[in-house]
Amino acid sequence: MPTGRFKYEKLTKYPHLKPEDILTWEKFIDLVPAAYDSVDYDFALGQVPEATTKAQELEIPGAEKVFRYKADVIGYAPERIDIIELKDKANPTAIGQTLSEKMLYDRDEKPTVPTRAVIIAREATPELHEIADKYGVRLILV
Repeated sequence: MPTGRFKYEKLTKYPHLKPEDILTWEKFIDLVPAAYDSVDYDFALGQVPEATTKAQELEIPGAEKVFRYKADVIGYAPERIDIIELKDKANPTAIGQTLSEKMLYDRDEKPTVPTRAVIIAREATPELHEIADKYGVRLILV
């Protein structure tokens, strides 16, 4: 079972999370304080684009992460791994985003426990729960 680099708790600073995402995430932590054992933030997924490969050849630091897909949070629990997108107001685009990230995580990380695509949001457009259910995405409103 993989382990994240961070404890699942409120932090003074979160890697690359926007202020509105931090608000959503901290509301979730308050509501579900034992959801995960550990987490990763800004988790890079997928292949490095060719333009980025050229930047790497020029030894530009961090070039390999710039254009890759990134999951806001990866949550590690003993029985599963959640690939999480944080939104202030979720819409159908978030479903495609988190499903894409889950597919890339499964392909590249080859987890030994089940994974889930999860959206945690403070609001959602009408019918989003129904759409999320149809595509196997867990939508959590906080």
